[in-house]
Amino acid sequence: MDQRQNNYSLLLQKLDRFIRKYYFNKIIKGSLYFLALTLALFLIFNFIEDQLYLSKTGRKFLFYGFIGSFFTAIWFWVLNPLLKYFRLGRTISNEQAAIIIGNHFSDVRDKLLNILHLQKQHLEQEDNELILAGIDQKSQSINPIPFRKAIDLKKNKKYLQYVIPPALILLFILLTAPGMITKSTERIIQNDKDFEREAGFRFTLKEDTYRVIQYQDLSIDILVEGNELPHEAFVIINGYEYRLKKESADKFSYTFKNLHQHTEFVLSAGNVRSKSYKIEVYPKPDLSQLEIKLDYPGYTGMKDELIRNNGDLLVPVGTKATWNIQADHADKLVFRFDQEKKRYMVKKVDDNIFSFQKTLKDDSFYALLISSRYIRTPDSIQYKISIIPDKYPEIDLETFNDPQNNGTFFAGIATDDYGISLLKFNYYIIDEQGVAGQLKSIEISRPKQNNRMLEYKHFFDVEKISLQPGETVHYYLEVFDNDAVNGSKSTRTGIMQYSKPSIEALQKIDQQNDRDIKKDMMSSLEKIKKLRDDIRKNKEKILQKDELEWKDKKSLEKLAEQQKELEKLIKEAKEKYDQSLQNQEQFRQEQETIEQKQEQLQKMFDEVLSDENKDLMQKIQELMQELQKEDMLKMMEDFEMDNETLEKQMERLLELFKQLELEKNIMDQVDKLNELAEKQEKLAEETKNEEKPNSELKKEQQEINKEFDKLEKEMEDIMKKNEKLKPPKDLAKDNEEKMEEISEDLEKSEDSLEKNSNSNASKSQSAASQKMKKMASSLEMQMQASEEEQKEEDLAALRQLLKNILNLSFRQEKLMEEVSESNPLTPHFRSLTKRQNDVKRDFKLVEDSLQALALRVTEIQSFVINKVTEINHDLDKSVRNMEGLDVQNNPLLANSDHIAEAGRFQRSGMKNLNDLALMLDESMQQMQQNMAIPGGSCDKPGNSKKPGKKGKEPSDKISKGQESLNEKLKGMQKALTEGKAGTAKEFAEAAARQAALRKALEDMKKSLQEEGKGGGNELQKMIDEMNKTEIDLVNKRLDGELLKRQQNLLTRLLEAEKADRQREFDDKRESRTAGEVERKLPPALEEYLKKRASEVDMYKTVSPSLNPFYKNLVDEYYKTIKSVN
Repeated sequence: MDQRQNNYSLLLQKLDRFIRKYYFNKIIKGSLYFLALTLALFLIFNFIEDQLYLSKTGRKFLFYGFIGSFFTAIWFWVLNPLLKYFRLGRTISNEQAAIIIGNHFSDVRDKLLNILHLQKQHLEQEDNELILAGIDQKSQSINPIPFRKAIDLKKNKKYLQYVIPPALILLFILLTAPGMITKSTERIIQNDKDFEREAGFRFTLKEDTYRVIQYQDLSIDILVEGNELPHEAFVIINGYEYRLKKESADKFSYTFKNLHQHTEFVLSAGNVRSKSYKIEVYPKPDLSQLEIKLDYPGYTGMKDELIRNNGDLLVPVGTKATWNIQADHADKLVFRFDQEKKRYMVKKVDDNIFSFQKTLKDDSFYALLISSRYIRTPDSIQYKISIIPDKYPEIDLETFNDPQNNGTFFAGIATDDYGISLLKFNYYIIDEQGVAGQLKSIEISRPKQNNRMLEYKHFFDVEKISLQPGETVHYYLEVFDNDAVNGSKSTRTGIMQYSKPSIEALQKIDQQNDRDIKKDMMSSLEKIKKLRDDIRKNKEKILQKDELEWKDKKSLEKLAEQQKELEKLIKEAKEKYDQSLQNQEQFRQEQETIEQKQEQLQKMFDEVLSDENKDLMQKIQELMQELQKEDMLKMMEDFEMDNETLEKQMERLLELFKQLELEKNIMDQVDKLNELAEKQEKLAEETKNEEKPNSELKKEQQEINKEFDKLEKEMEDIMKKNEKLKPPKDLAKDNEEKMEEISEDLEKSEDSLEKNSNSNASKSQSAASQKMKKMASSLEMQMQASEEEQKEEDLAALRQLLKNILNLSFRQEKLMEEVSESNPLTPHFRSLTKRQNDVKRDFKLVEDSLQALALRVTEIQSFVINKVTEINHDLDKSVRNMEGLDVQNNPLLANSDHIAEAGRFQRSGMKNLNDLALMLDESMQQMQQNMAIPGGSCDKPGNSKKPGKKGKEPSDKISKGQESLNEKLKGMQKALTEGKAGTAKEFAEAAARQAALRKALEDMKKSLQEEGKGGGNELQKMIDEMNKTEIDLVNKRLDGELLKRQQNLLTRLLEAEKADRQREFDDKRESRTAGEVERKLPPALEEYLKKRASEVDMYKTVSPSLNPFYKNLVDEYYKTIKSVN
């Protein structure tokens, strides 16, 4: 079995070796075919090119035809058999190999095929021993036969006949005419180039490819080189010939006009053609679109803007400009500014899009330089930049002095072209030596929005800066704009100043004020007395008449005028006194007792200036108009009684003022004596130690002597004033003697210095200094002792008065009971009338003591005067009714029980006596408590400050502006009907005014919404109406419908204004309730603010949304109003 299989395997191996040799033979044969075909094609193609000088297309055909034939032949004849030789791919089968072998060995063919068939049957059947035996037998019989000899490799020699001839031809050509092969091959390989056929001449150009910018002309020069030069030559463009211009025998030229695309051309002369030349036309850079985005500085309030296809700019300083430029066919864009040496290379952000950004601050010309890689000299376009500078802010100032509050009100308007950022008040103090202090600032306003106009008011309170006597404060206002580019710029007002008088000057002013106040008070007393006398005379005249006459009315009108003059005089005295107190605060710290009296004096002034007398006089005048005699007489009696009270109040007021004046003079004298004693003591030490020359010491001593002489005169005035007081203060009588002793010591000091006796001079100076101090201490002690002694006397007098008043009250009560039970016709009633007269007389005695006590005890002055007047009136009426006097004077009592009327006045008198006793008792207890506490004092009356009234600026008067605009539109409409067309400026100005009014109304709406108040819907409707009017005016539409709409708008504005006034009234009422009040504005300032607010407020903010033309019109309109005002 193994032997059989072995024979068959050997057979298969012999077949495999045969097949490999079979393909090897094919490789040799194919290689010879390939060489023959390749050489033949190479020679043929080179011959064709050499003879025909093909164009690029022909040469491309030959080149790619050769390459295609080459790779096709090598694949079929070489590579494919080679792959099969290595058993790669499909090869011939054993049966095909057996047939090939059988063709060489005929006796083997059938056997070999039979063996292969039996082998297939063996594989298909299971019981195949017989088949195997047959295979083995046949295999063994043909094994000796060499199958490989069926293929003879030597037979391939016959194919060399196809290779050798083309190889020999190629070798021959290479040896004899290599250019025929090499040049043709070069042209075929470089088939994308043009080659000229060799001739007797050739064309020469500077370049093979010319480059030119689109739409430009191109001139070329053509040189001709060779032995035979042509007489004429042509250029062939797109198949058309054009004659060249002959410049010389060997030179031609030609100009290509307005080239706009790539062009190829060939030169020819006779049968000679040049290679193809090319003109590359490059597109010209073109600025197709220019956009400039203007980002205005935020502080200007202007909206950003986009400008197209216009490079000239008119912008505010600090505007950020962004150029977006579409430049077709451009590779580079450069910005050049004439104010700068630097050039800016612009960044390319997209295809053909360049972007450049710059903040503009100065006027300038700028150029755009556009170029590409083909253009050496770029094109340029020039534009202009004009800068609108940010102007300095302006400030108008009005000053209003307020002597009452010792300060100055400032008011005015600050403006800027774009907005105000800060308004502040600056000041610095210069002391008596002229040294300036640190600058200090107070912020008045810092607007949150870009307010182009700011109306302000500010009060400069001199008291708050603690200005010392002799110092000067310099002050001014400074406004800053909102320039965010170059920094805020400021404008100042002129420097103003306020100088505080020195202590000496203030003292002189105080003394003059005291004299003026006393003069006014004394004049007031005289006028009161005259007024009382006139009232009494008029009352007597009216009593004697049955009916009132016109003369009586005139007399009463004169009384009213006298009353007004009196009130004015007292008010002036009060104002002078208040001013005097303010001056005193600047240089004097009063003692507590003096302060109490000053406050009491202020309180008494307020009581004197009450409205009761004024109201009474007004009622009398009203009754006079109605000719009601009886009621008017009663009112006149009351008025007479009130004037009597006023007279007593003024007397006590004058007396208290004199007391205060004296006490102030004494305390000033004490201070001056102590100050002068210090100076004298210092000079005595210098004299003793001889620290200065005697001439200088003498001069200083003389100054001290002069000052003391003034003190002596002042002391004389003090003693004279004291003598006029009721009662005078208990001042020592030897004060003048002490002053003389001090004066003698001062004269001795001066004489000793004259004699250069410093030791004696020093002793005299020391003695004078000590005496001055003792004198000052003595005066102070006299004042205190006098006060304490007076308090004890007043307390004792108060006890006695209280006892007497209680006694009178008991007597009045008992008398009242008896009168009510008595018959007026009996003698007993007459005795009761006498007793009532006694009570009245006794009270007069008590009244004198009360009045004297009231002059010294300020705490009881006001109620004592009032109650005494009321008691006198009640007691007088009781007596008159009991005696029946008023029955005749008052017809209304003729039929009534005048005894009952007497009882009514008795009860009122008793009540007033009891009230007076109660108040005196309380005062006595208070005095006892104060005297029990060393240094104790009463609570200061009138210590509470009176709240002032809160000022408020007037509200916007938009309706007035609207009314003015409506009148203007009516005039324009009338002109139109008369055939006079309105100018564009008139319509633009009217539109601008309407825009300003609309903006003011929008601000009002916003303010109301922020405060949570209604009216927003109605205001919005009016805003919409105004907006419609603006549109119509901008489009020059002015008809009856527009005027009707404007009139309706004005009506609604007036209604809104009325509602706004009601809201302001409610706010004021709430403000008064809360007690939050501001400093009262001077009348001149209030008038100024009203004048400004009525027409100017609505125009102080111009909407940034307006274009510059309308914006300027609004500004001009405002300035016109401002100049008129």
